[in-house]
Amino acid sequence: MRRKSAKILVTRLGERLKPIAVMSHGSEERLNTPHDHPFESDAACPAQRWAVFHLESELVPADFSSVREAGIDVLQQELANRAQRLRNGIVEELSRPGTGRTYRTGHRTAPHSTHQASAPGESPAVNTGRLRQSITALRISPMNWRVGTNVDYALHLEFGTRRMAPRPFLRPAADKERERGAP
Repeated sequence: MRRKSAKILVTRLGERLKPIAVMSHGSEERLNTPHDHPFESDAACPAQRWAVFHLESELVPADFSSVREAGIDVLQQELANRAQRLRNGIVEELSRPGTGRTYRTGHRTAPHSTHQASAPGESPAVNTGRLRQSITALRISPMNWRVGTNVDYALHLEFGTRRMAPRPFLRPAADKERERGAP
């Protein structure tokens, strides 16, 4: 292990969730991505935008002894588990039914069907399922993960627009995972 990497590993403790509004998509390792994920190769979307949470391990022992005791493999696995729990929490937030206005959709495939929208402040109600299916946990490095989505309207839902109140789904899931804390 290079000294610089060891220093970064040793100067951190616990876990930090940093909200990042927009990030460019690079060539990251994917974990549990849906089979019909909207981006299968980096060539297909070289500058894809992301609405993500950056999940990093922060292990701050006074010396290397606690890192050696816990084992780096154990710490990496715990971070991977937390990234998956955060991903699952976001999917759970997006699976709640809406309590807002009900209206007819009028699609050809299901004429006279209805959709119940989410109320302002609630997580978005599912209409097509595209946002929910796009939530992924990406391994950037052994101690660094990104959890989020690449659909273009995710940021509008999370933070709102001039004409639409926010319907947050990333922040509530991250707050629940943060409350869980370290085991």
